[in-house]
Amino acid sequence: MDKLNIDGYQSLYNAVLVILPRLLLVIFIEIFAYFFLRLYKDGLSEIKYFQNELTNIEAILMSAEISYLTGDKESLKLTLAVLAKTERNYVLKKGETTVELERAKSDSEMSKSMISGVSDFMKNVNKK
Repeated sequence: MDKLNIDGYQSLYNAVLVILPRLLLVIFIEIFAYFFLRLYKDGLSEIKYFQNELTNIEAILMSAEISYLTGDKESLKLTLAVLAKTERNYVLKKGETTVELERAKSDSEMSKSMISGVSDFMKNVNKK
């Protein structure tokens, strides 16, 4: 027992026992915060998307209303044609992508790399 105290292993063991729970709590809080901040960011992105859709529809309807009030039948026909052509359930063709899809792929890849990094770190710690 004296040899452990002389080599410093006992004090290192005590230091690890004090620091490890705190470190694990910090890691847990960081993961928890990352999860909820990502949900918040996704919610803001959806709000932005729907607000943009509402603005587009309002602009077309305003154009149709002005055309109707001024009696410009040709402009009214064009405006209503644009409104009728608007496809809300657009299907992407093969090879096409959107900004949102690319952002989701990027987020997914980043999450995978973070998880694999933590996993590799834990394996290295366990080997020592």
